[in-house]
This record gives sequence, C-alpha cells and structure tokens, in this order.
Amino acid sequence: MNAYRQHVRENLLLALDTLRTHKFRSFLTVLGVLIGTTTVIAVTSIIAGLDKQIVDVAQQFGTRTLWVYKLQVGNPHQLTREERLRKPLSFEDAMAVKEQCPSVETVSVELFNHLEEFGLPPVTARYKGQDMSDALFVGVTADHLQMINATVGVGRFFTDGEDLHRRDVAVIGDGVYKRFFEHADPIGKTIIVDGHSLEIVHPHQVQIVSGGRPER
Repeated sequence: MNAYRQHVRENLLLALDTLRTHKFRSFLTVLGVLIGTTTVIAVTSIIAGLDKQIVDVAQQFGTRTLWVYKLQVGNPHQLTREERLRKPLSFEDAMAVKEQCPSVETVSVELFNHLEEFGLPPVTARYKGQDMSDALFVGVTADHLQMINATVGVGRFFTDGEDLHRRDVAVIGDGVYKRFFEHADPIGKTIIVDGHSLEIVHPHQVQIVSGGRPER
C-alpha cells in the first residue's frame, strides 16, 4: 500500500512539474478541452431546442388532426388541367363529414384567398389610407380554434352566432397589427380586406381570419 501511494505521489509531482515547465502548452491543452466541451454543449442545446420547437408545433395542430385541400400546398406550380377541373370542396362537404362520421370530434372549414404560388394575385388590406399588399386572408368557422388547439388573449374569437349570421368580423395577425395598429388598440376598428369591411375582434393571431361562411 505504501509503495502504491508513493507511486501515485511521484506521478502527481511529475505532472505538476510538467505543467510548470510547459505553461503555454498546458494552457493551450486546457483551452482546447474547454472549447470542445463548450461546442458540444452548445450544439446539443440547439438540437434539443429545435426538437422541442418541432414537437410543440406538432402538438399545437394536434396529432389526430387531418387537413384536406383541393390543391397540393407547399409546392408552387402552374395548375394542371386535372387540377383545374377538380370540383371545389364546399361547406356542405365539411358538414357531411361532421354529421356522418361519428369518430370525428370537430370539423372546421378554411377558405384561402391567397394562392400566389398558383398564379393568383395577393390580397390587399387597407386602413385609413395605408395599404398592405401582401396580406393573408383566410375565412374559417367558429370552431377553428378548438381544432388547432389555440387560445386568444386580448379580445375574442368570433362566435357561432356571428358565423351563422355572416357578420364581417376579423382576427388579425401580428404583421397587420404592426403595420396599422402598433400604437393603437385595434379591437373594434374596421379594416378593408379585398374590398370587404371587417370589424376586428382580436389582434395578434398568426393570420387574418374573417368570420362567416363564404358566399357561393
């Protein structure tokens, strides 16, 4: 046991003497270890953060949510003849799914009026002489928040009654808020979107949403 302790003591003294003799080399070695360790921790943290963000987005839309579109989204292209001849999805189609499919908890209808990727012109929003030429205009039904697991803070979402009576109300996104109402309260104000006057009932949503089913 004494020989082992002596051996450990000699190795420790030799290591300390080497550090004192080669201070700069020792500094570079320690610096390299610190940089390597910090890099690994930083990369791991970034990957963990991105993974959590992706999981949060997936959970927001729900793992049991099904989106049905007439056209393929996220792939800008000129419409083919087959795509142009497709029958449009209607409000009645959605209600038929809701009434005839007992496994479906809720159904929401979305109507996009911004399909620039398919050659259609963008939507213009206007408020007191100011224009926003790249606005996103989406019509949904009142149960849309339930379907995407979202909530509202200031203001409110439109109701089933407003949807039934086709009231022109809107939920605006952050882009519209910053463009028109950064220093004012938007609730109760009226904006004009694509020629329609809409009363704002809630700010700070991701997109512009108008209440009421579209006229067919």
